[in-house]
Amino acid sequence: MSLTFVHIIYPVAAYMQWDQTGTGGGERKRLCDSLGLSFNGMRDIAQLVKQYDSSLRAAGYAASKEADRNSNSWMIIRACAVAALAPSQLVRVQRPSAKYVETVEGAMEKDGVAKELKFFIRGSVEDQQAALNAHNNKNEERVFVHPSSFAFSVGSYYCPWLVYHSMVRTSKPFLRDVSECSAYALLLFNDLEVQAKEGVIVIDNWVKLAAKARIGSLVGGLRSRVDSLLTKKIDDPSFELAGTSEMKLVVKLLVTDGHG
Repeated sequence: MSLTFVHIIYPVAAYMQWDQTGTGGGERKRLCDSLGLSFNGMRDIAQLVKQYDSSLRAAGYAASKEADRNSNSWMIIRACAVAALAPSQLVRVQRPSAKYVETVEGAMEKDGVAKELKFFIRGSVEDQQAALNAHNNKNEERVFVHPSSFAFSVGSYYCPWLVYHSMVRTSKPFLRDVSECSAYALLLFNDLEVQAKEGVIVIDNWVKLAAKARIGSLVGGLRSRVDSLLTKKIDDPSFELAGTSEMKLVVKLLVTDGHG
């Protein structure tokens, strides 16, 4: 498993391991000590999970085998994080020009170096309007990954977009928690504009993803259909959404990132 993916799933994996550990004999306390986690913090997370579960059940959204089929898929879990935080908490990753090293097998791209990456978020609403008035859509604020973050040493990302959960402003604006996005997680859970002539799909008037006209049209159609199904699920919690052909396609796209 690559480092760029480990930093995304570590918090979830740590909680799942803690949740599955027996409560007797101080087993959970020892696990927290071995992973450098706060026992009280993990207990608070468990309480929140129970509260969310109780609220969903009370609203009629009971757990089912079909709905929980992908509960251990890290790609799906990552997509849920992206869906919850994008586009308001998106981060653009600016990578340096690719560098190559000569090997006996020919030139190979060198691994990225964390300190060479730059990270940007969108400016305030006022700043965005000022940028638009100046015909400049590049209004951004540079931010930094906090040194205490597990992602601080990550030197390369497959997708040049991240989401973050919290930011603190001290000497610099620091992101404490970040997760790498995937293209289909961005496309399937955000408002988008298909610009077929330009060959791009634009998300939140900021993110631009290259796409052929046919792909853009298909993604737009799938998004529309999924929105209708989600509305139906909200109106009727008993509706088995996971078994529909559209949601099966969404899961496949998320798990394979469109390469399956």
